Amino acid sequence: MGKGLNNSVSLYEELIKLQNIKDSEKVVIVTEPVYARENPTIVYAFQTALSNLGTDFYTMTIPPRAKNILLDKPGTDFIFDSLKGANFILTLGAMIIYGTDEGYELLKSGKRSLHNSIDENTLRRLWPTERIINRTFEGAKIMHDSKIIKVTSKKGTDLTVDKTGRKAHSQCSLAHIPGRWDNAGYGRVDAGPPYNFAEGTIIFDSGDYIQPMDRIVESPIKCTVKNGYVVNIEGGADAKMFKMWLDYWEDPECYRVSHIGWGTNDGAIWYGRGITPSADRYNYYGSVTIAMGSNTFRSGAKYSGFDIKIDAAAHCDNIFLNNSLWLDDIQILDEGKHVNPKLI
Repeated sequence: MGKGLNNSVSLYEELIKLQNIKDSEKVVIVTEPVYARENPTIVYAFQTALSNLGTDFYTMTIPPRAKNILLDKPGTDFIFDSLKGANFILTLGAMIIYGTDEGYELLKSGKRSLHNSIDENTLRRLWPTERIINRTFEGAKIMHDSKIIKVTSKKGTDLTVDKTGRKAHSQCSLAHIPGRWDNAGYGRVDAGPPYNFAEGTIIFDSGDYIQPMDRIVESPIKCTVKNGYVVNIEGGADAKMFKMWLDYWEDPECYRVSHIGWGTNDGAIWYGRGITPSADRYNYYGSVTIAMGSNTFRSGAKYSGFDIKIDAAAHCDNIFLNNSLWLDDIQILDEGKHVNPKLI
């Protein structure tokens, strides 16, 4: 084994240790053909790390599934039944737990699951430090107990969301308690509003990011939100492209505000040499995310999952810089800067 692979295995060993996997517990690695083919070193490094730690595990490669040209659900009853004997499910590129009804049942029964979709260098940069973990869970506590989310900006964003009764969702690389799902390298806090409880204006400024389009905005976009939906989009070329992307799915639910939150990972970069992974911008420290479209992730743990089910043909994460955010009368961000002492 080369020095480079040794370093990779050591990294993934440390990540696995954070998951609180006991000696008696059983682990299943779930991956898919495309991910396994394009990332063989990551799959092998995780396998070696689990073996080095003496973990009882096996690897499942799920088949690609589609009906005609459309992707079908990622698993069958046979596949999910085989996961019932696991205590911990590690998904590598395979979104089989997140957002599926069967995945929710597994989490509700006490299974834990960690997802990894980023490369080794990105994981090192976004590593879950103690500060990231602490500020994420502290933020989730405040979010969970709040009723109103308010987002503003000097460019004109003024959005009010009533989240009364909805739980907070956190991501900080830890699937360490029963029922929890998490995402390796992530750091953020979110909540999903009840149906029709978002009102106001959203302004995309130059430099903001539309994740599924992988586009940094160059010209302002103005979105008017009424009764939880974006009802009007104004602006120049970026606004036209954004509307075209949403219209493409031919589903009005793609215009629904589905979750709102902020980034807690101070290792993330907004710009860098070469390609900046979208995971960096999604978790960028002090950024605000206002998502539209589907939101089906539920779990069995506190501060994990949204406990809502919005079925839509697509999901669009929009990430904003220089926004201010309040939870009730508690200010979290001031123009993109963390101001709450518990969350710095």
